[in-house]
Amino acid sequence: MPLQRDWRFCQKCFAMFFNGFPDKGQCQAGGSHDAQGFDFALPFDTTPTPSTQDAWRFCQKCHAMFFDGFPHKGRCAVGGEHAAQGFNFRLPHDVAPTATAQDRWRFCEKCNSMFFDGFPQKGACPAGGVHVAQGFMFVLPHDVPQVLDFDFNPIVFADGVPVGGRSHLTIREDGSYSFSGHFHDSGASSHNVAAAWGVRDSQSIVYGFAHGGHVAGTFEPGSRNHDWGIDQRDDRIASNWAYIGAGASGHGDARADLDLSSVGSMIDTIVKVFGVASQVIKVVA
Repeated sequence: MPLQRDWRFCQKCFAMFFNGFPDKGQCQAGGSHDAQGFDFALPFDTTPTPSTQDAWRFCQKCHAMFFDGFPHKGRCAVGGEHAAQGFNFRLPHDVAPTATAQDRWRFCEKCNSMFFDGFPQKGACPAGGVHVAQGFMFVLPHDVPQVLDFDFNPIVFADGVPVGGRSHLTIREDGSYSFSGHFHDSGASSHNVAAAWGVRDSQSIVYGFAHGGHVAGTFEPGSRNHDWGIDQRDDRIASNWAYIGAGASGHGDARADLDLSSVGSMIDTIVKVFGVASQVIKVVA
């Protein structure tokens, strides 16, 4: 999956560093970095949006996260400039913080490192003195869940429509998803029915799921029940999981007596409920 866990806040120098090796890198405050707080899961190779910035890299010398987008590579605690290795991270900025996304992360204009600017003290900068913030306010995902569940239960229609049901959506870090549900007709008339989900991530990308079917009443032969279970995988969910885990919200909708060819348009209606979408991905429509 295009996110990497084990990025941590160093309580000595305030930099973001990779804690996944036995060697914890070089800290400007002396010795190696000392992890504290959240376990950050940082995205790479994700969908570009107006609220993300790429060219953030791991420095193989000091193990800090630094911005590699300038000809000058900043100042490394080991000496000289930072040396990029590994993934090209694309980091979210200037979006709302959530329970799993922390703001106050900033670019230091002196050393080019990512540091936490949320304390009165500004840490120790390899370029001398303390870090100095410039540019975007980064909001970084942490403690990202591997599975998210959304329930719409019970589904009840107004105007005396004798149909009820339920719908459930599970999405997972590996891109797999399970979209299932049940409708039952307890009356005399038959109905076309449909259920839809929209899940919006921290970058306002909406992932849509919609399914329709038919339930028969006593006046028509056929099943009074309609059940479905769709278990598949979509690479776009996996690719953007850091955005999803950083703060996803879900909205469910259900309809009766609709043209089944218009089921996919229910996703567009859900997008309007969210109010804004930078992109709409119709996973099941």
